[in-house]
Amino acid sequence: MSGRFYDPNPVYFDLLSNQPAAGGFLTFYNQGTTTPKGTWSDSALTIPNTNPVPLDSSGRANVNIWLSGAYSVRLTDSLGAVIWTRDVDDGSTGQAQFPPMESGKFLTNDGSAYLWDDVRQVPDPTGSANKILSTDGANLIWIAQQAIPASNASSGAGFLRIGDYMLQCGKSQCPATGTPATSTTVTIPVAYTQTPFVVATVGTFPFYTPSWGGAGVIMARPSSLSAIEVQMHGNAGTINSETIVVAPIDFCWFAFGKVT
Repeated sequence: MSGRFYDPNPVYFDLLSNQPAAGGFLTFYNQGTTTPKGTWSDSALTIPNTNPVPLDSSGRANVNIWLSGAYSVRLTDSLGAVIWTRDVDDGSTGQAQFPPMESGKFLTNDGSAYLWDDVRQVPDPTGSANKILSTDGANLIWIAQQAIPASNASSGAGFLRIGDYMLQCGKSQCPATGTPATSTTVTIPVAYTQTPFVVATVGTFPFYTPSWGGAGVIMARPSSLSAIEVQMHGNAGTINSETIVVAPIDFCWFAFGKVT
């Protein structure tokens, strides 16, 4: 980074005579030393000036003076007598500096210095109708929109199927027997390929017991891949007073398992 040396065309005066320092010189050094340090006549620092820089008869330098960093500057008259010495810099000392520009990148920083980084922008969507934005791990790209797969679930009266598994249900009835037990077999509409899980439920048991209220148990088991056997039994009461089935018993059944 460079900075221009103050007023580009000042008149330098001899402090003793209060006249322009005609034919004098500006000599530039590394700041705080007597080691000469160069200046330039262009901001890109490609055209060096002589050091010292001569002054004309009006006490002016006839070249632009661009600096790079910190300097000690000494003004002398035409005979080399020192008029003054001052410390100056290019104006960038202690400030963050921009790095040289790079095509196709943007300016950012890492918290302490400015730097150029790649521009990651969304690619042109022209010709990408019905596509979605994705990435290959390094670049943003448009890819074909993925079709939503068809649902593999279906349902209807008495069934719910998801893929190869189906829940089936229905209602049936065990007959009145006049005995403590009754049973029936239910045909499952769609046969399973593996032994299904089955269950049967009942609301009330229409059992008759001579001395106390009717009660019973219900059991269900798969008798095949397409049938359920349902059994009901009345609880035993006192001797010679067993519960008996005096009316048909309505029940609900459920089966779940794998189908073709």
